[in-house]
Amino acid sequence: MQTSTKKHLSATVTYLLAGLFIAVTCLAATGWAMPEWVGGQWWGWATVSVLHGVLLGFMLTVAYGVLYQVVPIAFQAPPMPRHILYWHLPLHLASTAGLLLGFVAHWRWLTTLGGLGVLAGLLAFLHFLYHRSYKHARNRTPVHRMLGIPILGLVFTILFGLDQAARPTGVDSHLLLTHAVLGGLVFWGGLVMVISYKFVPMFVLSHGYRASLTRAGVFYFVGCGLLAGCHFFQHLQPTLSASGAFWMRAVEFLCALAVVVGLGLFSLDMGRIVTARKRKRIVFPLRVALAALCVTLVSEALLAVCAAAPNLRLLVLAAYLFLFAGLVPLVFAYAQKIVPFLWFEYRFSKRPERKSAPLIDDMVPPGRARAALTLYALGTLCGGMLVCGFVPLPWLQAGACVSATLTTAGALILFTALCHVLTIGGPRPVEDPTADR
Repeated sequence: MQTSTKKHLSATVTYLLAGLFIAVTCLAATGWAMPEWVGGQWWGWATVSVLHGVLLGFMLTVAYGVLYQVVPIAFQAPPMPRHILYWHLPLHLASTAGLLLGFVAHWRWLTTLGGLGVLAGLLAFLHFLYHRSYKHARNRTPVHRMLGIPILGLVFTILFGLDQAARPTGVDSHLLLTHAVLGGLVFWGGLVMVISYKFVPMFVLSHGYRASLTRAGVFYFVGCGLLAGCHFFQHLQPTLSASGAFWMRAVEFLCALAVVVGLGLFSLDMGRIVTARKRKRIVFPLRVALAALCVTLVSEALLAVCAAAPNLRLLVLAAYLFLFAGLVPLVFAYAQKIVPFLWFEYRFSKRPERKSAPLIDDMVPPGRARAALTLYALGTLCGGMLVCGFVPLPWLQAGACVSATLTTAGALILFTALCHVLTIGGPRPVEDPTADR
């Protein structure tokens, strides 16, 4: 009898579920911060706390799990050591918690300490990722070659954040925009772009398409990098002459145009990939993922335009759509494919009962998943109406509470649905050491 050699459930599942649990708390806190967004105060303490909670506590935790799994499998590289899970995840979560507590309590020393912990955890993770898996890859695709660009953007984002925490009096709008462009566009937007060239074909079962990550990535990353550089230069040289300011606006406009062109080429490639799919029916999680990806692309284009020609109201709306209507539901949708697949491979791989195992797309309870994403979508729609100013001021706080309640309930229901996946088939059978291999 042939038994599975997979002794442990993938660490990716632990990262994903931990991040999703944190998302529940962070989404609940949006009811506290949303009135600031409606007033155009995108950089208040409540807002900064919620944003870093979602981006570092939820999104980055999930990103670690995805990198843990994608690099070894997608690029045919040795797996990451499992011991990383046992020390890295607690370090990252504790550092993020310290960072957020520092924001809320206005303790600059704790904010700096938490940021240093996040940076230390990132560098340690990248050390093992590079030396144990990345550089030993046998399948060096364009995704492999370009994955380092958004990760480098994250390192610079954290460094700029630490600089702002250490000297808050020297922070101006240009330094904030540098931090936001590096973190929002270079890292998160770039990571979504690069990973999509691996995830979308794999999930929609597409073959024979024509796409070029290099072509789209060159426009996108060059435009984002120069846009961040322009704002940092203006931070260093705040007394530009009128003529210099005009030329700077022209350069920023060209950078934003390059970003938009890159996004357009990426959209064209994704359309070709989806059109070339072998299975005509697209399952519900992938329909959600593709819709969230469309919102992400539109909001990224708006963010690039706002970074070149600042418009605070449009910037707040674009940032809200990018994070809460794009990135978060994109993660929610992909988690419904990743967790069942990894549990299937752990629980049923190479075992006699594999033939009677459920289909991967049926492992997440469909009723709960649809209810979760519907509630989240309604909450996000309510929040978007608040940010746009469509809700009267007397109803502002009530609307913020409704939005936070709906999005939190959606995340919590999805968390329980994914936890249910880990109960399918019962405990993993004990390996028989005398079985024939």
